[in-house]
Amino acid sequence: PPLVNENKVYFKTDYAVVCFDVNDGNILWKFNPPTPADMLLGNLLIAENKLIVKTSGDELYAISLESGGVIWSNLNAGNTPNSLSFFDGIVYYVTDSDSKLHAIEIATGKELWSIISPNRYESVSFGTTFFNGVAIDPATRRLYITDTHFINCFQLK
Repeated sequence: PPLVNENKVYFKTDYAVVCFDVNDGNILWKFNPPTPADMLLGNLLIAENKLIVKTSGDELYAISLESGGVIWSNLNAGNTPNSLSFFDGIVYYVTDSDSKLHAIEIATGKELWSIISPNRYESVSFGTTFFNGVAIDPATRRLYITDTHFINCFQLK
């Protein structure tokens, strides 16, 4: 869905992200990833005054909310995540290509860690893999994620 922040709307088109002013409808900027990638299957997140853009490919970008300029890029972020979540300086998401849960530092775009489900060998017929997004309880600093058969809880530092 489109994101609204400080009288601006950010949304995806097929191969770009566009920002427009809600007061007059004027387009303020348009971001086309350097490597053409399908944006419709990607995701957007606003955190720490950055627009985090995940393409359907392996690219993850932090974009300036004001100018649309690239702050950082991570070109090995994994293929097509589900929804992006943010907590305490870290962006979390699951990739479809390898079913890993990823933690990316929002300040730099560096991957801090990634893991596969600890239950991966618990199913005979289907692999047990992470899917969908994550939920984070800020009071307990616990991250919750489901895999094919289980709910997992991870204690964040």
